[in-house]
Amino acid sequence: MSEKTSERKLPTSSINIRMLSLNRPQEIRAILESNIINGQHLPIISEIEAVIKRMHDSVNNPDNFPRFLVATSSDGAVAGVMGLNRINEDLINRGIDAETTIEIINAYVDTNITRNGVGGELLTNLRHIAVTLGFKRVAVISGPRFKEKGHEFWTKHFGKPIDTLKSYYGDGNDAKLWLYQLPEANFYKPDMSPSLGNTALEHK
Repeated sequence: MSEKTSERKLPTSSINIRMLSLNRPQEIRAILESNIINGQHLPIISEIEAVIKRMHDSVNNPDNFPRFLVATSSDGAVAGVMGLNRINEDLINRGIDAETTIEIINAYVDTNITRNGVGGELLTNLRHIAVTLGFKRVAVISGPRFKEKGHEFWTKHFGKPIDTLKSYYGDGNDAKLWLYQLPEANFYKPDMSPSLGNTALEHK
C-alpha cells in the first residue's frame, strides 16, 4: 500500500453527487483500500472485492438494490461513495420493518481529504432517494474498525446508536446499530416508479 499523501481540502461547493458509474475504477478501489484495512493497516482484499462486486451489480441493475452514489470533485476525481440496500435478515429478525426501512451501506470517503462535507453530501442525497422510494427510516450498522471516525459521523447525523450487536462481525467484534426516522418522509409523496433516473441528484 502506498504511503499516505498529504491531506487536501475540497470545498463543499465543488462536490458533485451522481449515481455510481465505474468509469474511474482505480480511484474507487483506492478509496476502498484506504478504508477497508486490518489491524496492520493493510487492505482486506476479500472484503474489497465483495464491495466492488456489489457495485458492479448496482451499475448493471440500476432499478434494483443495492444503489450507490459517488461524490466527485470539480475535476471528476472520486471523493467518496455510499450506498443503499434492503435490510438484511438479521435486522428483520430483530423486528425492524423491511417495508419501511432501508440500510445505508459501504460509506467510504477518500482518506486524503480533510473533513469537508463529502460524507454529509452523500448522506443528504441518499436520504432523498430513500424518501422518494417510500422508505421512512434508515438503518446503519458500523463495526469496530470504524469506531474512531465512522461512529462519530453516524452519531453526529443520527444521534446515539440504539443497540450493540454482539459479535456481529465475528467473535468479540461487536457492531453499533443506528435507526433513524426520516423527518422529511412526512413531506414527500413516494415515487414508486421502477427507476429514479437523476431526479434525486440535482444538488451539485
